[in-house]
Amino acid sequence: RKGYGYQVLIAPNAWGESCYLQAEQLARAERAGVWGHPYYAVRGANSVSLRAGFALISGEVEGFFLAKNAVWIDLVGKIVLRIPKDNWQQFQSIRRQLIPGQEIEARGWLIDRKKTGKTLKKHRKRWMIKINHPGSLIL
Repeated sequence: RKGYGYQVLIAPNAWGESCYLQAEQLARAERAGVWGHPYYAVRGANSVSLRAGFALISGEVEGFFLAKNAVWIDLVGKIVLRIPKDNWQQFQSIRRQLIPGQEIEARGWLIDRKKTGKTLKKHRKRWMIKINHPGSLIL
């Protein structure tokens, strides 16, 4: 509640989801702790100030598709969200809402795919967040 951190859910350890989210929302509303510092601000999916590490990203769903091992949610801008296919069952409550134009806030570790050592194909987005739990997305 004093803004000392973020709510982070890593399955299966999500027992405090609602408690932590409520505490974070109170801190955000009061701009307490990290929520009062621009370094920790929510960034847009098309922001020019993206950096690797834990991030809160807001954006608009551009589209999504199912691949062999994951569900990919493209945001308008430079970011894609990756949900491992094994975790997709947990996302039933939000599946129907994942349509183009839907506003979304995602939290997790932002990875610069250009720096992973692999060649990034032209049509792929540079930045990715792996989402393991539905509590990491707010629609």
